[in-house]
Amino acid sequence: MIFRKIFLVTLSFGTMLTVSAAPPEETGPRTVLFPLRHAVLSSQVESSIDRHHHQEGEAFQEGDVLIQFDDSAIRQHLLRSQASTREAEAGLEYARKNRETVADLFKKGLQGQQEMDRANLEVEVAEARLLGMQATQKLNEKELADCTIRAPFSGRVVRRLAQEHEFVRVGQQVLQILDDRTLLAALHVDSALRNRVKIGENRRIRIDETGTVHTGKITQISAEVDSGSRTFEIKISLDNADGRLAAGMSGVLLPEPAAGAPSATQPETQS
Repeated sequence: MIFRKIFLVTLSFGTMLTVSAAPPEETGPRTVLFPLRHAVLSSQVESSIDRHHHQEGEAFQEGDVLIQFDDSAIRQHLLRSQASTREAEAGLEYARKNRETVADLFKKGLQGQQEMDRANLEVEVAEARLLGMQATQKLNEKELADCTIRAPFSGRVVRRLAQEHEFVRVGQQVLQILDDRTLLAALHVDSALRNRVKIGENRRIRIDETGTVHTGKITQISAEVDSGSRTFEIKISLDNADGRLAAGMSGVLLPEPAAGAPSATQPETQS
């Protein structure tokens, strides 16, 4: 009986030592990483996709061609509208010269008011027709330009939403892209700290998937406190030029180290 008591006490003492030796868990606010910019690009024309210029996950620069649509039909429409515009320009020039002739004869009393009014009307009609043809030509030029989708910013392709040779309608989504060179860590902080965080301050975040610690700057602070959770949102900007992190990764906000405290054992990156 005495032996059992000694054994139980020893076991309990050993368990206590094991628990106390375990590293403390991170209890700071949790966060998820979001891309600085992201977009879902849509078609502005009704045509088939001729070519995707980048694979999923591939990087691109601002202004690079991402998608090229078949533009053969639109080019024919543009040629027809250009010809109509030139015809309208010639018609307007003829109407103006005719009006000058009629006006000269009218001053000499060789033409009546009716002929003068008709000449003025012909010029107005020719001017209106030219404006209509020019508008049609500009629309065709825009349609031709819309057959090429260029990158609005530098980033990477996330997902193709339509494949090559597929016919798409105006407004149909065709490509998802993002800019992850800078990531935003969004997290909710206790409202008691509302007046203790400032824009531009550095904060450390440990990323779950990589185990690395990254230092970033506070770039956004919510203007209001959530009444239910008694927290407010802040966003921390993390540099990701080396591509080590990815949107969707999660992490935890680390407490600020006390003055003179040893540095963390995890690799740390300054963002």
